[in-house]
Amino acid sequence: MLLGEGNGTEGELNDGLGLSSTEFNNLQIMLGENIQLVRPPILNFLATGSLTLNGNLYQPRPQGKINAPQRSS
Repeated sequence: MLLGEGNGTEGELNDGLGLSSTEFNNLQIMLGENIQLVRPPILNFLATGSLTLNGNLYQPRPQGKINAPQRSS
């Protein structure tokens, strides 16, 4: 999973398809074993865990726990 540079503006998220009004309501995300989370050059690790996602694309509200037992090489 490649983590982005940060939140875009609402205008950047609205591409004419109504994406800025897309909302999440208790979306359950389960990370399998050894999912690699990367944001070069800062983050590069393997993780497991689960998240619940609420909010919209402009202001997501994740809640949960991600375990990072080891650093990826």
